[in-house]
Amino acid sequence: MKRIICALCLAGVIATLIGGCGSGDSSSASGGSTQAEAPGIAVVSAKRIPGFAEVLVNSMGRTLYVFQNDRHTPGGASSACYDACAEDWPPLLTEGEPKGENGAFPTALGTFEREDGSVQVTYHGHPLYTYVGDKETGDRNGYHVKAFGGEWYAIRPNGRKY
Repeated sequence: MKRIICALCLAGVIATLIGGCGSGDSSSASGGSTQAEAPGIAVVSAKRIPGFAEVLVNSMGRTLYVFQNDRHTPGGASSACYDACAEDWPPLLTEGEPKGENGAFPTALGTFEREDGSVQVTYHGHPLYTYVGDKETGDRNGYHVKAFGGEWYAIRPNGRKY
C-alpha cells in the first residue's frame, strides 16, 4: 500500500513539474497591460522603431526612457521618480547584473539601489524606465512628455537622449 501511495505522489509531482514547464501563453506575464518585467536579470537591447531612431528597449521590446530630473552620472545615479511617478514610469529593475544585447553596450550598464531597496538599471549613468502608456512593442508614447516636474526622453545606444 505504501508503494502505491508513493507512486501516486511521485506521479503528481512529475505532472506538476511538466505542466509548469510547458510553453503555454505567457501574455499575462509579459504582454498584458503592465510594463513591469518579471523579477530577474534585466536585459537591454537596441532597436530601430519605425518612424523613430534606434533606441534602447527592455526584454519585452518596450521603449526605455530617461527623466531629466534624475541625477545621472557614470559614477552614481539616483532617481527623482517615486510613488505616482513610478506607477506611470516603472523603473527598469534587476535582480543581478543587467545584460546588454543587440547594440546595447554591456559596459554602459550599471545599477543603483532605490529608496525601497530595489535595484534600478542605468545606462551611461541614466536611470531607465518604461512608460505605462506604451502598450505594444515599438510604442513611444512617453517621448518628450512633460510630467512630474520634468521631461522624459527615449535613450539611444550611444547614451544620448532622443
